[in-house]
Amino acid sequence: MRTSRRQVLGTGIGFAGSAVLLAACGTAAAPMEEAPQEEAPQAEAEEKPAAPMEASEVVYWSLTSAWGSFNEEIGAELVAEFNETFEAYNVTTVPKSGRDNRDTLPAAVAGGAAPDMAFQDRYIPKTMAVNGVVRDITDMVKMSSIINTADMWERILNDVTYRGHHFGLPWSADVRTLFHNNDALLEVGLDPENPPATWDDFHEAINLTFKKDGGNITRLGFVPLWGSGGALAGWMIPYWQQGGSLTSADDSTSTMDNEMMVNAFEHTLRMYEAQDGYAAIQEFRGEGRPQQIFIDSKLAMYFEIYDIPNFPDYREGFAALSYGLTVEPIPPGGTPATYGGGGSKVLPNASANPEGAFAFLEWLYDAPQELRFNDEKGRLPVQQAIANSPEWTKDDPLRLQAAIEMAGAHWVVTAPGGIEILGLHVALPRTIYQGEKTIQEAIAETNEQTQIVLDETLANSVLDF
Repeated sequence: MRTSRRQVLGTGIGFAGSAVLLAACGTAAAPMEEAPQEEAPQAEAEEKPAAPMEASEVVYWSLTSAWGSFNEEIGAELVAEFNETFEAYNVTTVPKSGRDNRDTLPAAVAGGAAPDMAFQDRYIPKTMAVNGVVRDITDMVKMSSIINTADMWERILNDVTYRGHHFGLPWSADVRTLFHNNDALLEVGLDPENPPATWDDFHEAINLTFKKDGGNITRLGFVPLWGSGGALAGWMIPYWQQGGSLTSADDSTSTMDNEMMVNAFEHTLRMYEAQDGYAAIQEFRGEGRPQQIFIDSKLAMYFEIYDIPNFPDYREGFAALSYGLTVEPIPPGGTPATYGGGGSKVLPNASANPEGAFAFLEWLYDAPQELRFNDEKGRLPVQQAIANSPEWTKDDPLRLQAAIEMAGAHWVVTAPGGIEILGLHVALPRTIYQGEKTIQEAIAETNEQTQIVLDETLANSVLDF
């Protein structure tokens, strides 16, 4: 039951009682009997307002990072509004970093001190599900008249859904796009209005925009491992563009040892070789941040989170730069793909107030709240109708591009064991780009190691499906 605090406090509950006075009846000829005593009139009961219902506590382990925080600004405002609106519950937030949320929640559940709701990066809930850490909320979601999973992007919903069961809900998504320096393209005869669209176009643009002064690099064309997504996006995107998947549909098998993955690494390795190799590129970078290198026009094309021009550290630099943005070029017969992450909200097992936590969760997914939070944070709503609405896009080229990119957005392995698998996948590309292993050797080895993690994780699952 979700009863407004104002409704309850504005309702008086009581009743007034009155006695009927009975008089003795008789005739004058009849002997008078002692009249019965009149009943003393009852005091009229005063009408009193009902005492306010005591709110049950809902403890939420929120994120400290600004993009997902409910401890400040719009997040804190929404918490206060919920507490004011729903008299049955009172949400309190406990700020925790993403790593702290991930690492301490299992122990809190095991020790009987679990919060009622917690933030988790979206690749984590399936691992916590098979380990018995988070609650299956499928029935709650199905009964909700507010949460519309059919309108959520399928891939991000699948990140928190294991074998048809919801173990969390995605929240506050992000996505990456390809930025290009207009002046750098014009300088070499390329049209910024028609940026590279195919892999061959991409390689040509890299070769043309790469510059040296004698033996020294002065400008790079594009670097696969630079930008948001780091050591992962650079090789995963060309693999996804070909239709590749990192795991099987049932999350039980690593599926990266194939020709499509070989093609992806040959494509990206060629980029390094055309620009003097991995070591020379790293030397050129030094301690500099890729974002600033792009702003300084020492990098012609750069893969980054879509709203990087709004970040305080880079806002001034982007404002002075002529740049454009586009989907990453695709191979023959391929489809657009990109890298997109984000958070999720989970309800831990053994918590004291799952009903209150879900009431808060449900309220957040009502369109006005989801729109307000993501609008202020510059993040993507997970419901497509909201993300594509003019109220969110606002004719902003960055937001319009983000909504386009989400159709092809994938993320890292979210299967059970994904936390450990992430480290294996981060290590993979450098062994190839630095020449430590051949492409085929590195892929086969990582695929085998990934499969071991999947097998061990699933063998210890507490789930019975």
